[in-house]
Amino acid sequence: MMRRRDYLLGALLAASVSPLWAQTQSQTQTQAPAGAPRLALVVGNAGYKSAPLRSPLNDAADIAAALQGLGFAVQRETDLTDQRFQWAVEAFADKLRTSGAMGLVYLSGHGVSLGGSVRFVGISDQGVWTPDEVYRHSTDLAWVLGSMAKRRSLGASVRS
Repeated sequence: MMRRRDYLLGALLAASVSPLWAQTQSQTQTQAPAGAPRLALVVGNAGYKSAPLRSPLNDAADIAAALQGLGFAVQRETDLTDQRFQWAVEAFADKLRTSGAMGLVYLSGHGVSLGGSVRFVGISDQGVWTPDEVYRHSTDLAWVLGSMAKRRSLGASVRS
């Protein structure tokens, strides 16, 4: 059995993006003009079969409300499989590209650091315990940030 390390990914993603924000703030200002729309994708995964969580749905609701109060149009998703999460990220990134908006992604749920990457674990009908299962049922956060960056939004990469 693989040793798991679970994180509340919203805090982890915020920590990963904070240095990028400082580095890319002037670049972002040229990419997203003042008054450009602000979009947020907020995901809370709690319904894991083998290790359910109590707080991600409440965390996602609270963050969504706070972001709406700051003028973000929020797309809130809950209990996504890895495939549905990836589709949501791609659709969100396309909205960013077509609208010229600034984007933010908040994730709350199980995460795993594996093979040099930090991965967001999707909801699955089975437990996710071995490295192969983690790779099959999770998404690398570097891919999430890369998808957004390709569409001219905040977050070009994840730094180790």
